[in-house]
Amino acid sequence: MKLKYFLLSFFTLLFSCYKENINEIKVIKNDRQVKKIKGELLFPVITRLASDIYEVDSLLLVCTPFEKKSLFSLYSKNNANLISVFEKRGKGPNEFIQPSIHKLQNNVFSLWDSNKKYSELKIYAKDSKIYYTILNNLTFNNAGLKLYKFNNDIYISVINPDGMFTLMDLKGKEISKDVTNNPLADNVIGYDNFQGQIDVSSQGNFFVYGTSKLGYLCLYEVMPNSRPNLKWHYYLNQEPLYELNGNKLIWNKDKHLKGIKDIQIVDDKILILYSGRPISFPGNTPEGALSDNLFILNKEGKIIDSYVLDKPVLKVHFSNKDNALYGITMNRNEWYVVKYSFLI
Repeated sequence: MKLKYFLLSFFTLLFSCYKENINEIKVIKNDRQVKKIKGELLFPVITRLASDIYEVDSLLLVCTPFEKKSLFSLYSKNNANLISVFEKRGKGPNEFIQPSIHKLQNNVFSLWDSNKKYSELKIYAKDSKIYYTILNNLTFNNAGLKLYKFNNDIYISVINPDGMFTLMDLKGKEISKDVTNNPLADNVIGYDNFQGQIDVSSQGNFFVYGTSKLGYLCLYEVMPNSRPNLKWHYYLNQEPLYELNGNKLIWNKDKHLKGIKDIQIVDDKILILYSGRPISFPGNTPEGALSDNLFILNKEGKIIDSYVLDKPVLKVHFSNKDNALYGITMNRNEWYVVKYSFLI
C-alpha cells in the first residue's frame, strides 16, 4: 500500500509539474493602439500561394514555388516590367525541384530544396540583364523541411523529426539539442503541427522563430562557443486552441489558422506578420493564406507598434531604402504586389 501510495503521489506531482511547464508560457496581449495603414497596388504578378517577396537592388523578387518552370521572377519596382525569370526547375546539375528561398545578405539567397540540397545563389545585374551564380552546393540528409543559414558554420534545421528546430554543422551533424523541444512538452508527438517561420539577425547572433498555427514566438541568442540561450518566448495575442490526450496533440474540431505567417528582422526590430482569423478555411485558399496584422517588436520581445493592413498579404518584406513594406495580395482574383509606406 505504501508503494502504491508513493507511486500515486509521484505521478500526481509529475503531472502537475507537466501542466505547469505548459502553462508557464505567457500569452502576450497587444496593449498598443492599432494603426490602420493603406497599401498601394503596384502591379500584378504571376504567382501562387505561399510566395515570398524580397528586394534585390531596385528590383522585387517574387517566389513562384508552384509554377511549372519558373522558381522566381524579378520585377522592376519603378515600372513593373518583368525583368527576368529563373527557370532552373529540374533534377539536373544546378537545377531545383521545389526549393524554399531565403535572403541572406545583399543579393545572395539560399535555396533549400526538397531533395535535401542546399545552395546559395547570387543575383546581379549587368548591361540591363540579370545574371545568376551558384556559389555552393551542400547536402544535409538529416535536416528537416526547412534549412536556414545562421552563420558560416551553423545551420538551423526546422521541423526536424526530433522537435521544432535544431542546430547543425556544415556536415549536417547536430551540434545542439537545446532547441529540439516544442512549446508544449518534450514528449508530445505531432511535430508537423509546429511548422513555422524563422529569421536570423544580420549580425548572426540571434534568431526568431514563430509557429504558423499556435502563434508561439521565441528568440534564441547564440554566442560563439556557447549553447543557444532562450531569451524569451510567449504566445502572441491568443490562447492556443488544442487539447492534449496523453502525449498526442489534438486540435479543435475546426483547425484554426491563427498564427505567425512571416518574420523579418530589420536592424534591432522584429516584424511579425500574424493571422488572427478564427476561421477554418484550408491553408491553400486565399482566405486562409492572407494575413492583415503586423506587429513590430524590439529585441526584448516587447510589442512597440501594431498595424492592420487594409490589403491582407501572403508574406512581407520591409525595404530600408524605400521605407516601405512590400507584400503580395489578391485583388479581383488576381495576385498583386502591394506597397505600404511607413517608418519602423
